[in-house]
Amino acid sequence: MSQVMMYGVFERFWHWAQAALMLTLLFTGFNIHGTHHFFVFEQAVNIHIISAWILMGLWVFAIFWHFTTGEWKQYIPSSANNLIA
Repeated sequence: MSQVMMYGVFERFWHWAQAALMLTLLFTGFNIHGTHHFFVFEQAVNIHIISAWILMGLWVFAIFWHFTTGEWKQYIPSSANNLIA
């Protein structure tokens, strides 16, 4: 039995990069708020800001990727791919 790859390399990278960045933002956000003190305040703020910029860059790159590869077409509703339950 052959293995079917449901998602491409970019989709998997995009998903896991977002997950890691969101967890980093959550963790450093709690540190900034004072819930825990794993990092020094200034270090937590710097990591938080850098993670936010990387996440925004990832979103911009994902939009660029969708339009340049034609993947955006999968989001247009059509009667051909409607599933009736």
